[in-house]
Amino acid sequence: MKGIDIYEGDDIQDWNAVKNAGIEVVIQKASQGTSHIDSLLQYRYPKMKSVGLKVGFYHFANNTGDPEVQAQHFLDTISKFSSDTVLWLDIEAEENWTKQEAINFANTFISYVQNKGFQIGIYTGASFYTDYLAGNISSVPLWLASYGKQPSLYPFSASWQYSESGSLDGVAGNVDLNYFIDNIFIIGSNLIKEVQHDLQRVSCLEEGESNATGVLDIKTLNAIATFKDAAGVPGSVRGDGYLIDALNVITHKPTVGEGWNANPMAVRFLQWYFGLPKTGVVDSTMTAKLKEWQVKAGIWSASGADGVIREKDWNKILK
Repeated sequence: MKGIDIYEGDDIQDWNAVKNAGIEVVIQKASQGTSHIDSLLQYRYPKMKSVGLKVGFYHFANNTGDPEVQAQHFLDTISKFSSDTVLWLDIEAEENWTKQEAINFANTFISYVQNKGFQIGIYTGASFYTDYLAGNISSVPLWLASYGKQPSLYPFSASWQYSESGSLDGVAGNVDLNYFIDNIFIIGSNLIKEVQHDLQRVSCLEEGESNATGVLDIKTLNAIATFKDAAGVPGSVRGDGYLIDALNVITHKPTVGEGWNANPMAVRFLQWYFGLPKTGVVDSTMTAKLKEWQVKAGIWSASGADGVIREKDWNKILK
């Protein structure tokens, strides 16, 4: 979905025009460092909401103040507002940070905000993320700036700021333009945990409660992408209705086989599971493969195996 991010230096003249230009999300700067508050935050918030835009907030990190103090300043600043998206830490400009400083700041800031009960993501440049943060910070939603080249993590694991000099109806001058993915939105931790458990059952997410945290982290996003590709699930990478419906189809153990009117998503999932082409149609090759597996798995005898997947077979497939 299309979005913009803005601060007090941007000149937004007509919010209806912005909305009508296809913008769905606006991420507004709230704070910077330990004391600065964006001068247009309070003025803009009701105007953005009044035209039906989804609104989120970011804090610009300074490498001159305690990260926990900055985090609390951020939370205090937005306390009177409601955010539709996760909160964002904007950490950028490699010349202002050593690698370890950036890692320590990001992890401390993220932990502090999460411990206060909020969901948070990271905004940074693609090179800053690759050089400094990748593999060194908590698993949170990512939003990467990369101009002229699509980041490899978009659209499965990261949103993409693709321009810092965009032109948009309703805006005088340039504005940052973004393609956001659905993991920017706040969703309930209980729903996420249910999805994580189902992803573990279908062998797309590593087992263990340490991987079923209720947080929509990178591991979970990658597992969702794997499952959606396996089952042919439409929709974006998130715990959306399409995903949940598909997981329900498969975890309810439908009968799948030649001559059975099976859900194509269940067929495709089984084809992925058994290393077959994902056509969504049960053919003789798939039937032969399933018969062979039924015998090897000790579910049926050679004479009893028929290549039809029933509850007894699903009990071996699902964890």
